[in-house]
Amino acid sequence: MTGPGADAAAGLPDGMGARLRRERERRDLTEQQAAEQLNLDPSVIRALEADDYAALGVAVFAKGHLRRFGALLGIPDAELLEAFEQSREQLHEPTLVPRSREEMLPVRTRPKFYVPQWLYRRAVRAELPGMLRALRKQAESTPGEGPRRAGA
Repeated sequence: MTGPGADAAAGLPDGMGARLRRERERRDLTEQQAAEQLNLDPSVIRALEADDYAALGVAVFAKGHLRRFGALLGIPDAELLEAFEQSREQLHEPTLVPRSREEMLPVRTRPKFYVPQWLYRRAVRAELPGMLRALRKQAESTPGEGPRRAGA
């Protein structure tokens, strides 16, 4: 018996991801090698082989990655897209940033040296009149020179 049902009967996982993994292994490609040939991160290959399309972001990204991976392995687009549509119920709310990338984002915290906004505003208000006085004094101390113009 051959086909997807044969894999389930033989105790192998069923689904397009399992088929992608078997085909990749049959071609003696590691996840890293397949990812390099497709200019992808290995986590994308793992997500495709696990049928975890939600980890890839919105459906258009998942379909594109599926098509390219299938083309590398010689699997027709029609089969891949049919399997994707059947598994679409498992997709969570799509995001533009794939989940694997969200995990790598830095945690935003306060800087080590933090100046509260109210203190910053007060310092600016206190210093501004002093700076203006210093500029006027400097302008008054250079008699005979008017304001400089560009190109003069």
